[in-house]
Amino acid sequence: MRYTVVVYKNPEGSYTATVPQLPGCVAQGDTLEQVLDLIKGGIELHLEGLVAEGLEVPEETQPIITSVEVQVPTRAGR
Repeated sequence: MRYTVVVYKNPEGSYTATVPQLPGCVAQGDTLEQVLDLIKGGIELHLEGLVAEGLEVPEETQPIITSVEVQVPTRAGR
């Protein structure tokens, strides 16, 4: 199975990865390579847990193909 993984770079330099289709499936690592390895294992464990509990294994329905950073003015002091 394939899932979209979203990776964030944290202010201190580490990385966090999440899987939008699998709420609660999160990994953190010191490097991009490490966090991707960890999230793959996390996905496997998450899916095993769903199967063990007799729950439906969600399929990727709408993969994220790109992301865009948008800057907006702050409205502080309003």
